[in-house]
Amino acid sequence: YIAEMMTNRVLRFFQQPTGVFHGSVFYQLSGAVGPSCLAIDAAGNVYVGQYDVKESSNEGTVLILSSSGKLKGSIVTTGAEISGLTVNSGVLYITEKSSGTVFKFDV
Repeated sequence: YIAEMMTNRVLRFFQQPTGVFHGSVFYQLSGAVGPSCLAIDAAGNVYVGQYDVKESSNEGTVLILSSSGKLKGSIVTTGAEISGLTVNSGVLYITEKSSGTVFKFDV
């Protein structure tokens, strides 16, 4: 998966057959600046951090997508500049640049 910030989309690439790569738009976002970071959990859910500038919004959004690209839900944080995501043992960690905050959510 690749987050394309200024085009506001997430791309998915796969290899089939060996040595031949294919790509497609996995999810198209709207609003904000675009996706800045991605994380994938053991179940295949894709977490997409949507970056915006603090002058435009005081809330950040992380989208939760199924492995097939369907929107399952979202997480809203204080601070719009979502800068990093990671999933570890059922916990999603979200970093927010403007406040220097690390948020922690059970997923």
